[in-house]
Formats: sequence, structure tokens, C-alpha cells
Amino acid sequence: MDIKSIFYDKVFEFTGIYPQAIIKNGVEHKRTEWQEGWNACFSDINERFAKLESWWEALPQNETKEKLEKLLTEDNLFLHAGKEVRMSVNCSDLFFWACSDFEEITMEEIGDLINCYNETQFGGELWCCRKRKMRPQSAYYDLIPKTEWALFDAAGEERDDPDGKRA
Repeated sequence: MDIKSIFYDKVFEFTGIYPQAIIKNGVEHKRTEWQEGWNACFSDINERFAKLESWWEALPQNETKEKLEKLLTEDNLFLHAGKEVRMSVNCSDLFFWACSDFEEITMEEIGDLINCYNETQFGGELWCCRKRKMRPQSAYYDLIPKTEWALFDAAGEERDDPDGKRA
């Protein structure tokens, strides 16, 4: 997948899909004027895409940009195009159950994230643990090969909360 296709994917992740009508109790209800915001929606999509594209083009062509492209194509990095372009690493359910979570990452930290992926297939999770100086919740260890537990143990002190204690 090329970088522009990835940008479109990232932009559409934040765009809702609205039906033309809904059927409630057997009666079709058409969209209201407020729901007919397609022009605003399309403008927002274009603005976010342009923001990502400008951000990408402004990056110097160097090793970090190549690493960034690799992380994006492997879906190991999230982009957020709001007021500014921000990057983050997913760590949902890593530290606590039923917790949607991410850790923002800067350009200066991209090399560290790549290094974590060189150590384990759970590189994003390892990077987040190291960044927060915190071990994963105990149940998460079941997903990680036992041979790699020491990497995660070294990220932080042993946890004494109920989610953190490992049997």
C-alpha cells in the first residue's frame, strides 16, 4: 500500500458513515437537514488528507522518514490529523482491561519504537511499557512468548494492583 492510500485510510478512520434513512417501528425516517452534512464531511476529509500530505512532504527524506513509512504500512503507528498531525502507538488493554488507550510518540522517538520491534513482534507494546515505565497487566503476558517476558519485566517495577499481579 502506498503512503497516500494509508493517509486516506487514516482520514476515513475518523469519518462516520451515515445511512440515508432508518426504519424504526416499521416507519422509514429520512435524514434530517442536520444529518445531511455531506459537504462539510467531504470538506473535512479533504482538509485532513491535505494536512497529512503536507506534513509528509515537509519531512526530510532520511532514515527516520523511511522508518516512519514502514511503521505506517505495517499499521504499527496511528496518525491523527486535527489541528496538527500527531502520531501515537496503540496500547489498548495493555495496562488495564477494557481500556482504550494510546501513547503519543514524537519523531525523535521513532528509532526507539523501531528498536522495540527489532526485539519482539510486540514492539509497540514494549515501547509503551518502557515509555510509561510500567509492566503490562498480568493477563497480557499470556499473549507474549515466555522467552520475552523479561523485556517487559524490565520496563517497570512489579505491579501490586489487581490487574498487574502475575500468578
